[in-house]
Amino acid sequence: MSARQEEPGTPYFILIISYFIFNKTDVFFSYIVFLVAIELHSYLNNPKYDNNIRAVLYIFLIISLLIDKLYIGNTFFTLFYFIYLICDFYIKDELTDTLNRKPLKRDLNKNRNQINAIISIDLNNLKIINDTLGHYEGDKAILTLVELIKEMILKDMRLYRVGGDEFLIVCYNTNKLEIEEFVKKLKERMNKTKYSCAIGVAYKEKNLSLNDLTKIADEAMYEDKKHYKKVR
Repeated sequence: MSARQEEPGTPYFILIISYFIFNKTDVFFSYIVFLVAIELHSYLNNPKYDNNIRAVLYIFLIISLLIDKLYIGNTFFTLFYFIYLICDFYIKDELTDTLNRKPLKRDLNKNRNQINAIISIDLNNLKIINDTLGHYEGDKAILTLVELIKEMILKDMRLYRVGGDEFLIVCYNTNKLEIEEFVKKLKERMNKTKYSCAIGVAYKEKNLSLNDLTKIADEAMYEDKKHYKKVR
């Protein structure tokens, strides 16, 4: 079971074959414009959107069409799109299509001065779900959590899967009240499903390293998990 959606590159290659067979330039052009609109919309709604490289490739295709040099655009697109896919494969988690530990380490080192909070999230009772209902149901629980996070996550946050049901959200100069509201609403929405999660938040202080911040967020999350087990 996977939340990873089909990449736009797949129908693109089907369409490019049709273009050379039927010479339907107007259809091909409209399709590329449509893909660019989707990518730019995603980028504008989330400046940290990971697929903005793909949007640039589609723009390059449009330019190559306009100057009647489509073969150059196709060559460029094919080469760099597959490079993008290879890179995407290594930095994305297959089940949830979220970033994994590799980009997390990179981003923590690269953007340390912009990070002001870390949120640690963990599903409750995943082992029980896996043991009693099977891993398929466990995957459904994980995906339920991820889908809610993706619906609610703010522009200045990034989500990473760091373990089986363990996730970190790194906050970049995010307002504290917005973080608290995000955590509150996420727990409320999860509680309306048949699952629940534990959440811990750590805010950056002057003498704290990002490793310390992550540990504090994890400790707060485990305290929240202990509280859940006591009151359930």
